[in-house]
Amino acid sequence: MVADTIDFNDKKWLDRSGHRHSDQLHLVERFTRVDHDHLQLDITVDDPIAYTMPWGGRKIFKLEPASWELEEYMCDPADEQKVLKQVMVPEAAPADPK
Repeated sequence: MVADTIDFNDKKWLDRSGHRHSDQLHLVERFTRVDHDHLQLDITVDDPIAYTMPWGGRKIFKLEPASWELEEYMCDPADEQKVLKQVMVPEAAPADPK
């Protein structure tokens, strides 16, 4: 399966690491079932405004056994507020002209 995506705005980061992108981002994600137990994801990021050349990566996902259970994960709301105050809000705010 191929997901070929355009028409992004530049208001969000590309990922949790804070990679930036512009409204010219072209993202291609290729999902391939390489065998019964593995799914391969190849990503290509092409954004001529934010990067000098296309870049990307590959991730291999392994099928978990039928006995595996997804565990619940609770995030501390205090941590969320700290991230919003220190990272997300300053990054989204316009530059201070002073």
